[in-house]
Amino acid sequence: VDDVVQETFITMSKKAETFEPGTNFTAWICSIARYKAMEMRKATRLPFETLSDSVLNTLHAMEPATDDFEKRVVYFEECLGKLAPQARRAMEMRYRDALLPVAISRKMSWSVGAVKVSLSRARTLLRDCVAARLMVDEVNPGAKPV
Repeated sequence: VDDVVQETFITMSKKAETFEPGTNFTAWICSIARYKAMEMRKATRLPFETLSDSVLNTLHAMEPATDDFEKRVVYFEECLGKLAPQARRAMEMRYRDALLPVAISRKMSWSVGAVKVSLSRARTLLRDCVAARLMVDEVNPGAKPV
């Protein structure tokens, strides 16, 4: 799942100029994710059962909840700004520049393991930060989290 998400965001970054403003961003990104999941399923030929194309198409056809999407984007950007500079730099190299941990390790003079740990911690911090902000909105709409 993490690989599909990473590949989805890499593809989204590369194809950002093809998105038509005013159209459904969530549907656009879900389409990319669906194709990435199908590509990965076919490429890996895993020995255990995975989701079939028909299941992926059915999941794609379901209307995603978009109520909080705009908030999530704003909160994500705010939370990204709270990352330590080196963690933010590693995240930018991974997702904006589509570099693999090996290349990031060379550029940052870190071990590959340190890069992977840094990326994992940054993703966790971002997820938790956005979730906390959304929870504050749920409990007290309009309030600013500390």
